[in-house]
Amino acid sequence: MKAILKGIDLNSVVGFEEFVPDNYEVFSIWITAEIGNESEGADLFQIQVCTPGYLQEQVSTENAVWGRHMLIVDHYHPPTIRKKIEAYLDHCTGSDWKEIAKLVARMASWEFEDYQPFTGR
Repeated sequence: MKAILKGIDLNSVVGFEEFVPDNYEVFSIWITAEIGNESEGADLFQIQVCTPGYLQEQVSTENAVWGRHMLIVDHYHPPTIRKKIEAYLDHCTGSDWKEIAKLVARMASWEFEDYQPFTGR
């Protein structure tokens, strides 16, 4: 079983492919990747896509910034972003979805990452 990218969304009125940043070399956006396996359905994973210029601006303003679930690109180019995510997912294989999703969650924030089923207590 392996992870498959089924879609990318920006959670806005503009689509991932149609989005135009104010500055292609200094920007940050959060994307939601729909990732599943060969069966129907997918889980949602969030990734911050940003440039070194954006990070430099943040560091110069804040003196320090955290980085997790981040894809750093030199400019906004949807095909490159999609290709990079798909290349990572090519290595996310396992015997079941839970095993695969844990691997995907190393690079993206998984909607069920800290989920604990309700036990009724």
